Amino acid sequence: MADVLSGDPVALAAAALERTDDDPQRARTDALALLDDPSVRRVPEALSVAHRAVARAALELDDLDEASRQARRAAKVAVDAGLSARAAEAQLTLAGTEATRGRWKAALQALDTAEELADDTVVGRVLSTRATMFWVLGRLDDALAASDAALDTLDASEMGARATALNTRAGILIQLGRFGEARDAFEMAETLFTADHKVASAAEMHHFRGMAVAHLGDLPEALTLFEEAEALLIRAGKPLASYDLFRIDHLRSARLLDEARTLAERTVGALDAAGMRSLAADARLRLTEVLLDAGRPDEARAAARSAAVMFGRQGRPVHAAICRYLEARAMVDADRADATTIRRAVASTADLEAQGQLAQAEAAHLVAGRLLLTAGRGDEARGHLERAAASRSSGPALGRLRGWHAEALRQHQLGDASGAQRAAAAGLRVLGRHRAAMGATELRALAAGHGRELAELGLGIALDQGRPAEVLAWTERFRAGSLAMPPVRPPDEERLASTLAALRSTVTESRNAVLDGDDPAPYARRQARLETEVQKLTRQAGGNGSGDDDGTVTMADVRDRLDDRVLVELLEHKGRLAAVVVGDGRARLVELGREADAIACLDGLRLALRRLAAPVRRRPVVADALRAAVLDSLAELDEGLIAPLLGRRERSVGGDGPVVVVPTAALHRLPWAALPSMRGRVLTVAPSARVWLRAAAGRAVPGDDPGRVVLAAGPGLEHAHVEVSTLSGIWPTASVLVGDQAGTRAVSEALDGATLAHIAAHGDFRQDNPLFSSLRLVDGPLYVYDIEGLRTAPRTIVLSACDSGVQAAATGDELLGLAAALLARGTTDLVASVVPVPDEATTTFMAALHIGLAAGRSPAEARLIAAESMDPSDGFGLVTAVAFSSFGAG
Repeated sequence: MADVLSGDPVALAAAALERTDDDPQRARTDALALLDDPSVRRVPEALSVAHRAVARAALELDDLDEASRQARRAAKVAVDAGLSARAAEAQLTLAGTEATRGRWKAALQALDTAEELADDTVVGRVLSTRATMFWVLGRLDDALAASDAALDTLDASEMGARATALNTRAGILIQLGRFGEARDAFEMAETLFTADHKVASAAEMHHFRGMAVAHLGDLPEALTLFEEAEALLIRAGKPLASYDLFRIDHLRSARLLDEARTLAERTVGALDAAGMRSLAADARLRLTEVLLDAGRPDEARAAARSAAVMFGRQGRPVHAAICRYLEARAMVDADRADATTIRRAVASTADLEAQGQLAQAEAAHLVAGRLLLTAGRGDEARGHLERAAASRSSGPALGRLRGWHAEALRQHQLGDASGAQRAAAAGLRVLGRHRAAMGATELRALAAGHGRELAELGLGIALDQGRPAEVLAWTERFRAGSLAMPPVRPPDEERLASTLAALRSTVTESRNAVLDGDDPAPYARRQARLETEVQKLTRQAGGNGSGDDDGTVTMADVRDRLDDRVLVELLEHKGRLAAVVVGDGRARLVELGREADAIACLDGLRLALRRLAAPVRRRPVVADALRAAVLDSLAELDEGLIAPLLGRRERSVGGDGPVVVVPTAALHRLPWAALPSMRGRVLTVAPSARVWLRAAAGRAVPGDDPGRVVLAAGPGLEHAHVEVSTLSGIWPTASVLVGDQAGTRAVSEALDGATLAHIAAHGDFRQDNPLFSSLRLVDGPLYVYDIEGLRTAPRTIVLSACDSGVQAAATGDELLGLAAALLARGTTDLVASVVPVPDEATTTFMAALHIGLAAGRSPAEARLIAAESMDPSDGFGLVTAVAFSSFGAG
């Protein structure tokens, strides 16, 4: 350490202190070495600064006990030596340490002491620290005043101190809803920290700028800033737990709730273990909000109570009031609100308003208003709803959405159903513009969850009025909207392509490891890392639409395109199913049963089909029992879902004409064409009436020229090569990709712009993350992300693969999966399976299907022909006939 300790002791101690932000571990090592040096111990100023450097480094490394001890020693040494300015600086460090521990009384006392000792060189930093503490305590007006005073006092040469004050001011502006000013302040602070060579602090500002940008509605840009900042912070050796609080907020706003919950729980644990009680309480507050959004009110209530106790002990009444409001919201969500809950919710609105927490107060007013409505206290509820509605005209999109929700409830309570629907529609338009700023399919689909309650309110009013056209319009406003938005390509396509290639290689290596009896765990870890990287890259894509299209479909739109078809659009409201039936120039609204009953029966059907499709030898009696179970389930579903639509005196809706079914998201897994009442009829399934209208308008007129045809076979399926060989006889000019030729790149290039494509391969539906659903090709999986990379999707595509038509349901009847990706990319017709399919029977089915297509039949007609060619007395034949559905135009 001789080289380190040579020179002026004060300068050496100051250098160690300077290093605490960017390299706290080295700073502590150097400062401890200084404390052991006799020459330093003889110089009180150097000794005080060295103790303070150890304290600052310990604070950065979450060693709060050490930080507190060293800060007190630094202050004592300075006071004993009459060094008031150094003593004031040490008291500032002690104040920050005590605040981090949640000991706010001690923190404020240390700050008062610092102000008494401060001279002109320190007073600006004291004011800046006071602004920070007032901000955390929720005293926003006091905080802003102290922040402005600090910036007026600090000299321009004090770049680091001015940057810190700007950071505090920006955080205050965030809470006051002045997001543009906050973004600019964070950017100025980042510039100053960079100029002052404080790399880690500049990285913090980069992170916080992402927070402001997210509040301004540009979530993709915010996520980009977060990822860049995280890399910078890791490089600087900064613990990430405190920054994760803000990431939780924005994962939640994107409705990436599983990720938000995992991160919140991990952050709570990390901050508890580090003894950072103040931030740990903040993390519990975030966890409460995530649990509420995830529909877990009982867990949310427990988390809110725990956080409230911590805030109470720390002397943070504003945050305790937020917890009381969140606890009331949890009781509302759990449908267990009582008089005590109402009193607490109402009281929290006053507490939050008194402390200047206007955004939280507006949210609390909405909860209080809903509680009072439920209790039949409409006059009191209106006042709260009116105050909650104040946010509808300005501020962040999600705040405006909440304001329109309050206004819709207020209008409805006043008896103005039309006014309530106008308010709900206005809120959904706000949400539409918010979604349009996003490019990632995943984020677009999940963002729909923010509008569920508004959509249900508007739909409920339409159902009460019994008007089919209104019900159809409101159902479409909230159905598969992400599929109708313009597709967006990721910002860094080359990096995404290379990451997907690495992911494919890893999945293939993992599969080979299992076959060879090796441990697949290392590959699984690498796969998880690469999947996370793919998600990050795609989520950073910005939107390319205005969001002004509110998704409304009129009855006239549908009738103009139907011709001899019948449209059956199902909807769910408060657990009950209904359907709008349009055909023969008429429109009817039909009430059905409980969706839960239909789902339970559907689950039984799918289980029986899976067992019947399994390639195992079965005793005839078992096979017969499985066939009977399939037929019984189909009959039961038909009785519950189709028979009420037929009026029972008619053989069918619209005679024997084609049918377009738009199911609820949960019922997309149902093989609709196999229901007894639909046998012999041409039927197609669509995610929404709007998507069907677009697909029908884009379908080419049948002609003699089949266009460009692509046939591809994946590995590991003996029948796939036979199937493609058979189909090549039907389509002699087709491009045929088999064996080593059928890699993901070659198949993707062939699919782009094809008129007709057919892929026979293993299918893998990922319920945990449907965008990683795939078709297995020779070099690994072809993912949904690859499909989204196509510039022009095949006009018609047949997926001869298990579960290739299965789609995951996100909030708001949004769909994610292979079929959804293709329809969103412009495919007009798709034939795919909704259950596993047996190999040999599938080859027979596909030959019949393509003979129909070659003869000029529509894909839905060809599917019907192929299904009728199968032998229903044979288990494999029955499964195959049932499994494949037609999606799109029909």
